[in-house]
Amino acid sequence: MNCWRARSLLSNYHDGELPHGKHRKVAEHIRTCSRCGEQVAFFADLSRAFRSLADPEPPEGLWAQFESRLDAEVAGQVYRAGPQPDRRRVAV
Repeated sequence: MNCWRARSLLSNYHDGELPHGKHRKVAEHIRTCSRCGEQVAFFADLSRAFRSLADPEPPEGLWAQFESRLDAEVAGQVYRAGPQPDRRRVAV
């Protein structure tokens, strides 16, 4: 495997998203290619950094704002379930 092909797979390799055969080929490549190996190490460092971040707390009242906007949108629309019958009178 060459660097061009390996680099297109490195993120998926790091995330464990490659089928076994491709995973093995990328693993073989990064054992011999320091540049691609450094890229995988960068992905690992980036993942660790993101895992260390705290989940942000939503602002107070966010859910109430969302519900009120949704209610306002729904109130302005008319919903009909399924096709409506043809109301024209048919002469028999």
